[in-house]
Amino acid sequence: MGSVAGIGTAELYDPVAGTFSFTGSLNNPRGEHTANLLPDGTVLVAGGYNCPPPSCTNPGQGTAEIYNPSNAGFTITGSLINARYDDAATVLNDGTVLIAGGFSGNSPTATDSATTAPLRSRPCK
Repeated sequence: MGSVAGIGTAELYDPVAGTFSFTGSLNNPRGEHTANLLPDGTVLVAGGYNCPPPSCTNPGQGTAEIYNPSNAGFTITGSLINARYDDAATVLNDGTVLIAGGFSGNSPTATDSATTAPLRSRPCK
């Protein structure tokens, strides 16, 4: 089996046409990340890996990006406290995003969500 790595491209789906088209590229290629629609219409993309286990010693990513559909661009934002992939993320009522669990390395040990603060997106208007 050849090497596997995260993908840095992004696509938009048009439900009317039933087609996909390319949009902006991620700053950090990633796989098994989360993507959450924020109240202001942007999308938070966080965590994941670029080099999956067991190929890498520490595959989890601690980076996060915001996708802005108005300019089809990705902008780096705050970093996660714990790098992680294959985790769960949800937008809370106040617009913050709770990211919990997942994996941080090659072992199947879940990260401790109790010690990880939610990643706060920029305030929505």
